[in-house]
Amino acid sequence: PNDSRRLWSLWGVAFRPTASDRWNLLGKVEWLDTRNPQGGGVLVSQGDEARMIVTGETIVEASARTELGARYAVRRARATMRYDDGLAQELWSFSHFMGARARVDWQYGLGARLDARGLLEQTTHTWRYDLAPQAVFAPIPGIELAAGYRFGSLRDPDFAVNGGQGFFVLLGAQVTERSLTSAADFW
Repeated sequence: PNDSRRLWSLWGVAFRPTASDRWNLLGKVEWLDTRNPQGGGVLVSQGDEARMIVTGETIVEASARTELGARYAVRRARATMRYDDGLAQELWSFSHFMGARARVDWQYGLGARLDARGLLEQTTHTWRYDLAPQAVFAPIPGIELAAGYRFGSLRDPDFAVNGGQGFFVLLGAQVTERSLTSAADFW
């Protein structure tokens, strides 16, 4: 049978003290259940796969020009691999993900950023990582252009970025409560 199904749910909670926006906490739980994922799976490229991911993240504005972030997540994955002869095999995986990010802004909209990620698959004791130093240019508040190079072997549908190792360019936009003084400014 060539039927396909993807069920997904994401629940999160965020915390930021009311007196300051210099520190943020985020917790989330993500659940995914797929049938015939067509290459999007962790354990199998085709078949049934279910994943549960629990994540905690914090972001701290250490100074007016420095931001630090850290993320930790665990993932439990279960898959059923089906062979042409009708046999089915159950596969299990438990993984730990660690991530860190640092940003320093200089003058005239110039800055630097470093992203680091690591994934330890507990069942096979496989360690993969990536490291991405970047130069950042923000010509106007809320818009940034970043260019860098990504090193490492981390390829994962949940914890890695698309594209893999090599040079990259990112265009980003940020809208926060500081971006606009009133709702009328937005329109």
